[in-house]
Amino acid sequence: MSMGLVPPISLRLTDYRRLQELAALAGRDQHPVADFLATEVRRARVESDVSAGVVCLGRCITYTVDGGPPVTRMLVHPQDYSGPKSDVSVLSPVGAALIGLRVRDRMPFIGLEGFHHEVAVLAVAGAATVVDLTLARRRRTYHGGGGFDPDPGAA
Repeated sequence: MSMGLVPPISLRLTDYRRLQELAALAGRDQHPVADFLATEVRRARVESDVSAGVVCLGRCITYTVDGGPPVTRMLVHPQDYSGPKSDVSVLSPVGAALIGLRVRDRMPFIGLEGFHHEVAVLAVAGAATVVDLTLARRRRTYHGGGGFDPDPGAA
């Protein structure tokens, strides 16, 4: 993957610190996405806050992979992952590719199967949607929500 083909990315300072730690821990565990996430974190422009149109942890993103159907998920830290129907982990190939992108950006990435893919950001939801999804998630968890998914990156 040529670095000349990737769009610039921005990270909130709070996400930057959390993602640095995650990439380091994942690297020690030899996680297959650790190096990619670490590379993205290193190349990011770090800001105290970022605009509403930037993909950050805790924001809902609508995206496509390889021009497929649109998918809407919340980008989350693996500790906050609650299932493949609502979340995409930043420690998945597509999640690491999404971090810091803006609406209309396209980013190449290599999937766990070794094939090249491209993710395109269609929309980044505002704070009200994130709050609504978080409340729904709490209600589901309180009532005994779903089980563990061994592939938190499934889209």
